[in-house]
Amino acid sequence: MESFLVEVERNLSISDLVDRRMWQLEKNVIFTVKSACALFDDILHPRFDNFGALLWKGIFTPKIEILMWLLLYGSLSTKGFLAHRRIISYDDACCSFCGMKTETIDHLFIYCSVTWRFWNRFM
Repeated sequence: MESFLVEVERNLSISDLVDRRMWQLEKNVIFTVKSACALFDDILHPRFDNFGALLWKGIFTPKIEILMWLLLYGSLSTKGFLAHRRIISYDDACCSFCGMKTETIDHLFIYCSVTWRFWNRFM
């Protein structure tokens, strides 16, 4: 919540001509709930436009770049993704490592106990 308030203050300015605050997120400098919601959404769910541009600078190997791109945009072909697209059945969508939950990006990289142990050793 604090970062939202900081962003709101950053997008307010005081005009030299008139002693009033102006909302810089709208062309007519008048506050709207829609622009405030958009600001709040950007804080909660930041876009990775800059990260996407940075990704292709050759810092990582091409395979890592492609994996990160797919992760970033939620397009990694996990079993859950394939089941959602009806390529495989939901009965076959269990995690290949632990077999406990549906294999999703979040499950594979954060919640799966087997892959979590791997990431801890890797780091």
